[in-house]
Amino acid sequence: MDDPEIDQHEHARALRGLARLNRLSMIERTVWNTLGRITRPGPVRVLDLAAGSGDLVVALAAKARKQGFPMRFAASDISAFACDQIRRRAEARGLEIGVVCLDVLAEEIPRGYDVVMCHLFLHHLDEPDIVSLLEKMRNTAKTAVCITDLVRSRTGYLLASVASRVVTRSAVVHTDALLSVRAAMTPGELAGLASRAGMTDARIRRVWPERMLLTCRV
Repeated sequence: MDDPEIDQHEHARALRGLARLNRLSMIERTVWNTLGRITRPGPVRVLDLAAGSGDLVVALAAKARKQGFPMRFAASDISAFACDQIRRRAEARGLEIGVVCLDVLAEEIPRGYDVVMCHLFLHHLDEPDIVSLLEKMRNTAKTAVCITDLVRSRTGYLLASVASRVVTRSAVVHTDALLSVRAAMTPGELAGLASRAGMTDARIRRVWPERMLLTCRV
C-alpha cells in the first residue's frame, strides 16, 4: 500500500478490502462517539489525515447529516488516486467533503479545523516522524486531536491474519495487514511518543479489536 508505483487496479482492490476491515472493526462507531465527547456544541470542522479511500470520513459525514449535527468534514491523502476515490465516495452519497492531496510529513497541515484526526497511519512511520506528526496535529487543531491505530500483540496478529483473508482477496491487504501489526506500537510506546510531542495530557485506551485510541485536547 505504501508503494507509489502500485497498479491502480490493485490499489483500488486494496482500498476496498481495507474499507471492509474498517467496517468489521466498527471504527466508525468508536470515532463517532469520541467526536461527540471531545467537541463542543455547534458547528465543528474535522480534518482526516492520510484518509485512504475515505470510507471512514464519508461514513462519519453521512451520520452527521442523518442526525442533523452541524459537522463539516475534509480529508487528505498523499495519493492522488486515493483522493479521487474519496471524492467519488462522497459524490455517490451526495456529501460535500473537501479533499486535498497532502504529504503530512513534508507539508503544513491546513488550519481552521476544530479536530484533526488520523486512523491506522502511525504504524507506517518511524518514531521521529510520528513525533513530528503529533506535534503538527497538536499545533494545528483548534479543539482536539483524535488518533486510532493498531496494537502490536499476538492477538492482533492472529486477528489480522484471519480477518484480512475473510473480507478480501487482495494480496496487498493480506501482506499489509500482517506487516502493519508487526510495525505497530503498544499503548505505552505511543504514550511515550505523545509526551515527546508535547501531548502531556493525551489519553490512550485500548478499543476493540486490538486497536488503541488517543485523544488530546489542545
